[in-house]
Amino acid sequence: MLLRFDLLGPLSVSRDGHPVDLGSVKQRLLLALLLTRPGEAVPADELVNLLWGDQPPASAGANIRTYVRGLRQAIDCDGRIVTTAGGYLLRVEPDDRDLDRFDAAVARGRTAATSGDPVRAEAELAQALALWRGPVLAGLPLPRALSRWVGQVAERRLLAEEDHAGTRLALGAAAQVIPRLRALLERHPLRQRAWAHLMTGLYHSGDVAGATAAFRQARQVLAEETGMDPGPELTRLYDDILHHRCPPPGPPPPARAAPAAVRTRPAQLPITTPDFVGRREQLARLDAVVGHPGGGPTSVVVTVVCGMAGVGKPNTEN
Repeated sequence: MLLRFDLLGPLSVSRDGHPVDLGSVKQRLLLALLLTRPGEAVPADELVNLLWGDQPPASAGANIRTYVRGLRQAIDCDGRIVTTAGGYLLRVEPDDRDLDRFDAAVARGRTAATSGDPVRAEAELAQALALWRGPVLAGLPLPRALSRWVGQVAERRLLAEEDHAGTRLALGAAAQVIPRLRALLERHPLRQRAWAHLMTGLYHSGDVAGATAAFRQARQVLAEETGMDPGPELTRLYDDILHHRCPPPGPPPPARAAPAAVRTRPAQLPITTPDFVGRREQLARLDAVVGHPGGGPTSVVVTVVCGMAGVGKPNTEN
C-alpha cells in the first residue's frame, strides 16, 4: 500500500493514488501535528495543548483517542500510528511526505548548481517547486507552535524560488524570470536576494533603467519597513550596473583549445624609404633654393617646411 502525505498546500492523504477522507477539523489537525514530527513520540498532553490551548475540555484525552482511531480507520495505516507511553508516534517512510521529496529535489538542484550544471539544477528545482499547491497546511486553524513550523517551511520555499531564479538567469532566460520575481516581491518585498535577481535579469534584458529603478524601490521598501539600507551585496550590484560592470550570469564559457603554433608579434619599425615619395613640385622648389644660395660662401639658407604632422609637408617657405 502506497501512502502519500501532502502538506505543501491543503492537508491531503492518498492511499494507492486514491484520496482519503480525513474526517473532522480536529482529526485533520491531529494528523498534521504528527506529520510535522515524523517518527517522534508526541506526548498526549502536548497534543491536547496544541489542539485546545490552555482551556481544553474535560474530554480532551478521550477525544484524542477517538481521533487516532478515526485516522487509523481512514488511512488503514497498517501500524503507522503507534501508541507510545503517554503519546503517539507516526511512522513515515522515505518519500511519503511531499515535504521530504521537496527537500531532496532542492538539495539535488543546489548540488548541480555548485557543480556548474545549471540545466540539471533548474530541472531539479522546478520539480521541487511543482510540489507546492498553496500555503503549507492551508485551511487548518493552526496553533502558534505549528504556525512557527509552517513559517520555517515557507522560508525554505522562498529560498528555493530564489535558487530557481538564479539557475534560470544562468541559462539566459531573464525574460521568463522577471515576472515571477516581481510576483514574489509583491508578496515578500524585503527579500534582498530576490531584488538582486530582478535587477540582474532586467540589466541583462537591456533594461538598465528598470534595473536601477528596482534598486531604488528596494531601498525605499527597506527604509520604510525596517529603517535599514540595502545590504552590501545589493549596493555593490547597483554600483556595477551603473558602471556597466555587471557580469553575465551563468558559468564561465568553456576554455578554448590552444593554437597549434604560437606566432611572434613583430616589434620592429618599418625600414626607412630611400627617398621622399611624391610632392615633386615642392621638392623642385627646395632643390632650387639649396642649389642657388643668395649670398657668398658664408651665407646660410634657411628653409621651413610647414604642415600638420603626417600630411607630407606640402607647403614650403623660404
